[in-house]
Amino acid sequence: MKNFINYIKESKQDEYEKIFLELAHIDELEIKFDLIKYNDYIFYFYNETELFDQYKKSRDFYINYNEIWSFFKTNYNLNYDDIKSITKDLVERHFKLKDITTNMNYMSVMA
Repeated sequence: MKNFINYIKESKQDEYEKIFLELAHIDELEIKFDLIKYNDYIFYFYNETELFDQYKKSRDFYINYNEIWSFFKTNYNLNYDDIKSITKDLVERHFKLKDITTNMNYMSVMA
């Protein structure tokens, strides 16, 4: 049964990627820095909404829960570990990063 569930998840990878790209607005993101208060972070905004923040020291990459993470949880009934795995692959590929850890972020750091 576990292999069948993995097969279903893998067969949806293209769909997950399409949805992620729509929600993430990667080509339209504005990169912001706050060198005084948050000098170890890179922030990615779309229309004044912080969608991602990257903590450079630990390679953590936080994903906005309300705008992106919860969509996969609610619409695809994916659990935390599944979303983490899917988003890790997508973030590494589309942000051209390596060895990052994705996690959800409930609140904007630069609010």
